[in-house]
Amino acid sequence: MEQNFGVFVREKRLEKGLKLKTFATLVGISPVYESYIENSKRPAPAERVLIRMAQALCLSPEDTERLMSLALTSRGGPALPQDLIDYINENKCVSEALKTAKECGADEKDWLDFIRRLTEK
Repeated sequence: MEQNFGVFVREKRLEKGLKLKTFATLVGISPVYESYIENSKRPAPAERVLIRMAQALCLSPEDTERLMSLALTSRGGPALPQDLIDYINENKCVSEALKTAKECGADEKDWLDFIRRLTEK
């Protein structure tokens, strides 16, 4: 099944052994609304609810980031989290680097090499 916000939340909820009604109560929404979310009939809820979801599911920082990213996508928003958008906007050289990479046809190998060089600093 395709990984989207609702599927992600359902998988994490089931991994924690939480019933839908229990989980909905923990995060402060109705079980019907949670069911709609998990079945991709409604977009992700407000950020305050997302934070409670992450807490109730005891998500790792990586899974919390994934939850937030999928939430943005489910709402039809930008695929990038707001902190990355802010970082790009605040650092002109980052925007220029992305444009250059696009123009030069940078592929995954190029980006992985770039990441490796940054992390070795």
